[in-house]
Amino acid sequence: MTISSVYGTLWRYRLYILLATAALAGAAFLATTKQTKLYTASSLIRVQQRVTSANDIYGALQTGERLARTYAAIATTTSVAAQVREQLPASVPSDAIQIKATQVSNLELLELSVTYTDPRIAARVANAVPAALAKFIAETGSVRDTITLIEPATPPSSPSSPNVKLTVAIAIILGLVLNGGLALLHDALSDRIVSAEELEHATGKSVIASIPTLRFVDRPDPKPTAERGVLATGAPGTTRRARDG
Repeated sequence: MTISSVYGTLWRYRLYILLATAALAGAAFLATTKQTKLYTASSLIRVQQRVTSANDIYGALQTGERLARTYAAIATTTSVAAQVREQLPASVPSDAIQIKATQVSNLELLELSVTYTDPRIAARVANAVPAALAKFIAETGSVRDTITLIEPATPPSSPSSPNVKLTVAIAIILGLVLNGGLALLHDALSDRIVSAEELEHATGKSVIASIPTLRFVDRPDPKPTAERGVLATGAPGTTRRARDG
């Protein structure tokens, strides 16, 4: 199958491909909008050690990066989650305390994220994590390690999941690929010959001529009525048309 034949097949089935893709995109949109909306709130902290000498200044940045990786793993533990639970009122459900920690670009910065169905609760939990992590470090870690809140979490205005635009875009792309493939498969399995090239390929003979398809349409007579003839009176109640000329 040549490229021109592929394009020809896709063009013949273009209406089917577009309609089926639109139906798939619509179904994806409806399914996505019915899913539970989740909101993600994040706070940003800086993890470092107190500098006590000139030698500490030299390795402070590398130490901060190492500490950020270390405390990123500590922040997701059940011990820190228990500290967060103690700081929050009972109105905050326990299933909202799902902490995700990510180091920012291999720096001494740590992003603490919480995802929940209520954006205000997500922000409240995310703002409680830095203090809980600092308390945990003070009780079990080095006294030189410090945590500084750089940016507190705010309630997000839009959900982080589901992503309607991304889902619909993926559905459109998959629909075009899938329906285009089905159209090519249907054309390959069909024994119908739709072009002279296919006829030559099937018979091994050259096409000498083809009969075009003509469409006949009603065209108005360009001649006025007066030029075609006149009406003459015949028997009572009847008329006859005089012959032209």
